[in-house]
Amino acid sequence: AGTRTYKTSIARSELKALSSPLDFWQQLFTDKMLKKIVLHTTVKLKEIRPNYQKLTCVQDMDLVELKAFIGLLFYTAIFKENHEHYTSWYSTDGTSREIYRCIMSKNRFEVLLKTFRFDDAVTRPAHKKKTMHPHLLLSSLILS
Repeated sequence: AGTRTYKTSIARSELKALSSPLDFWQQLFTDKMLKKIVLHTTVKLKEIRPNYQKLTCVQDMDLVELKAFIGLLFYTAIFKENHEHYTSWYSTDGTSREIYRCIMSKNRFEVLLKTFRFDDAVTRPAHKKKTMHPHLLLSSLILS
């Protein structure tokens, strides 16, 4: 026998109001959550900026670019290419899809992948002491 889920824990009424893919996207990723990611990623970008000569790769991130970055990751899953190394998405020999290069350059994607942050590195040790479960730590950082 399975476990019964209480009707009160199922958010059906809220989901019925969603009619477009954008509505579902905004339900999954609120601007508040995304702004936190932008903030902490930008802090990391500023930290590594002195190590780069080409500053366009390490410029500050904004909300639009974060959505493009997440969208690019969605495309890799849709095309079942998310198990491949990201450099193959950007090949120019005709074996890759142009959409990846149209969304952002390989260098910028690589930098964002390395600097993508959900939390403040300064307060991370304190958060880790509060909870030992990584999934709880992540949800508390994003949802707070």
